Amino acid sequence: MKKKLVAIIEKGPDKGFAVTASVPGLIGSGLTEEEARADFTAIVEEQAKYYVRRHGQTPWWAGAEVEFRYDQPSAQQRPSMRQVLGDIMVAVNWGDIAHRYFGRSAAWFYQKRNGHDVNGRPAAFTPEEKEQLRGALCDLSERIRRAAEAID
Repeated sequence: MKKKLVAIIEKGPDKGFAVTASVPGLIGSGLTEEEARADFTAIVEEQAKYYVRRHGQTPWWAGAEVEFRYDQPSAQQRPSMRQVLGDIMVAVNWGDIAHRYFGRSAAWFYQKRNGHDVNGRPAAFTPEEKEQLRGALCDLSERIRRAAEAID
């Protein structure tokens, strides 16, 4: 039976990709998933050669079948929306964001942002609403930047 090396593919905040395994030193990266996979595969081969030179034997993972898996953080590992927005929580008028960008009440927004129970389930932004919020914050940051530049 051929040995299997499990490699986890993660997307970074910089939109790049990283591939890691439990074996120290086996890390690949790239701007695309394909680049990260190729880099990881090259690193595995390179590190296997180094291991043989250093220890005089072939490591267990040399020639192993690589099984790429995607990092799927559990809900407990993912930061809440409150945590994500924590740094700007008091600096932003969230009621204005709710009205201006969503056409909704401040209470609706606060329920979603804070994950309050609504009809027995925690309220949360849909993927579309998250994208809309991202756009709203980018627009607000651009308005702030223009105001800052206008100060003489």
